[in-house]
Amino acid sequence: MKKFTISTISLTLITFTVFAQWGNIGSTNTTTSDNVGIGTTNPLYPLEIESTTSAKAMLNALNGNAYWIADIGGLKGGGLTINYEGTAKARVYHSEKDYNRFGIWHEGEDRLIIRDGNIGIGTSQPSAKLTVNGAIHAEEVKIQNVGADYVFESNYPLMPLSELRVYIANNSHLPGIAPAEETEQGVELGQMTETLLAKIEELTLYTLQQEERLQAQEQRIQELETLLKNQE
Repeated sequence: MKKFTISTISLTLITFTVFAQWGNIGSTNTTTSDNVGIGTTNPLYPLEIESTTSAKAMLNALNGNAYWIADIGGLKGGGLTINYEGTAKARVYHSEKDYNRFGIWHEGEDRLIIRDGNIGIGTSQPSAKLTVNGAIHAEEVKIQNVGADYVFESNYPLMPLSELRVYIANNSHLPGIAPAEETEQGVELGQMTETLLAKIEELTLYTLQQEERLQAQEQRIQELETLLKNQE
């Protein structure tokens, strides 16, 4: 019997990596390792886009487009602008030059601004932790550290009603309440709430004083009526 020797030929699989190189097609486009660069030959990030124009990237949609810009009016920042039929409609942006400002812009106006640690709604110049240029609709507003119990302390200087009458006649407002011309630019809600509470408590004290006088008068009337009956 003839024996046949079958030689097994080992196939060596060679693994290789293909790098795509795009060069000088309009602008320089390069793929290096895992990074893709458009307009740069040395991308440092998975996708890096360099351009001398304000629009760094454009995403076209059916009826509009959105693009990323790296500089807005010299503000040294960047943002995302959404266009519709060639007109900017909305923008989210950040500016390092202007107090690290972050903004949401819509239809020609800044709708929300975070600037220098303050939040502004309807204004680009927030002057407090929250500045709102317009009406606020809320189910509840909570103000801390408001109270006027000091009015009920025994040493509280309650103005006599006779002096209060003269003060109102001369000033046209209650003591401790700012006149109308001073409140046209707004009032501090916490302080005003405390002041109004104090006036309510003062009114309670006046009412109690009136009650004491009425009781004393009623007692005096009863004494006089008894005296008259005894003289009959």
